[in-house]
Amino acid sequence: MTAALAAPLLLTGDDPSYREHLARYGQVPELPHGVLRDRARAVDLRGRGGAAFPAWRKIAGTPQGAIVVGNGAEGEPLSAKDRTLLTAAPHRVVDGLVAVARAVRAGRVALVAAEGPAYEAAVRAVAERQVPVDVVAAPRRFVAGQETAVVNLLRSGTALPTTGRPPSLVLNVETLAHLGLLARDPRAFEGIGSPVEPGTRLHTVSVAGQGELRVVEVPTGTPTDEVLRLAGVDPASTAAVLVGGYHGSWSPTAPPGAGVLVALPVGVCPLGWVGGVLAYLAAESAGQCGPCVNGLPALAAAFRDLLAGRGIARVQELVGLVEGRGGCHHPDGTARLVRSTLTTFAAELEAHARGGCATGRRG
Repeated sequence: MTAALAAPLLLTGDDPSYREHLARYGQVPELPHGVLRDRARAVDLRGRGGAAFPAWRKIAGTPQGAIVVGNGAEGEPLSAKDRTLLTAAPHRVVDGLVAVARAVRAGRVALVAAEGPAYEAAVRAVAERQVPVDVVAAPRRFVAGQETAVVNLLRSGTALPTTGRPPSLVLNVETLAHLGLLARDPRAFEGIGSPVEPGTRLHTVSVAGQGELRVVEVPTGTPTDEVLRLAGVDPASTAAVLVGGYHGSWSPTAPPGAGVLVALPVGVCPLGWVGGVLAYLAAESAGQCGPCVNGLPALAAAFRDLLAGRGIARVQELVGLVEGRGGCHHPDGTARLVRSTLTTFAAELEAHARGGCATGRRG
C-alpha cells in the first residue's frame, strides 16, 4: 500500500516511463558542482538513508573522478520506501544521479537496488535513458545497505562493510530524487514542510507483528502521530513507536533516521518483540569482527533471559562490550535499540522480574 499527501513531490502517480517523464519535465539540466552543492545547502537537504548527513557536505567533499553511487540496497526489512520510489518514480532517482555525476565529473556511476522489482525498474529506467549507469542488484541482507558495503559490492561483488574504500559519493535514492528536483528548480520545496529543512520525506510504517508495510510521503516536520494516521494506523491503539527501524529508538520525537516507523500495539509485550528482532540482528551480522560474531548472539541470548525475569545486568554488560568496538555500525545500532528498550520499558522489565508481564501478552 502506498499513500501520499496532496501535492507530493516524489510519489506523484505519474507514468513511470521516461517518455512521459521527459514530456512532462524535460531534460534534467547540467549544473556546475558549486551550484548543485549550494542548492542542497540552501534547503539543508539531509541524507534519507539513516545518518541524516547534509547532502551538500558530501557533494562538496567529493573529488572529481570519484565513483557516484545511488544506494537503494535497503537492507532494513521494515523499510519499503526506496523500492517503492524506484518502482513508482525511477526517473526521479536517475535525474538526481545524473545531475550529481555530471557535477563531480564522476569516473563511474552506479545504481544499487534491492533484488526484485526495484532492481528491475532501475534496469528499465537506465536502459530507456541510455545513460552510462551500472545497475547492480543488492542481496537482501541487513548490512548490505551500509555505505561501505555498497561500494564493496561494486568492487568485489560482496555486499559486506569494509574499513576502506576508493573516493566515492554514496547517496540514498530518496536523497537523489530530491536533488533531481533541486537541479530543475531551486524553489522546488518552497512552502512545503519545515522552514528549517523544507520538502517531504518518505516513511515506511508498519505494526509490530503484522506483515504489511505502508509507504507515505509527508512534509518534513510532520508529527509522528499524523504519519501513523496517514498510513492507516490509529495512534490511540499504539503503546509505543520505534523510530528508525531495527537500529532505532523508542521515541516519537527522535530524528526520523531511515524513515521507518514501527507501531507497537497496546497489549503486545515489547520485550518479546525486541527479543525476536535481536535474534534476527545477530543472525544478520557481517561476521567479520568479535562484537558481531560473538557479542550479538550473546546479547540476544541474554535479552531472552529478561522474559524470565533475570539477566538485566548481563544485558547491560554486553551492550557496553559491543558498542563502539565493531568493524561497522551494526553492533552500535543494535546496542542503541537495546538501550532504548531498557529505558522505555522499565515497567515491563519489573513485571517480568516478578514473574509476570505488564501487557499480559509476550509478543
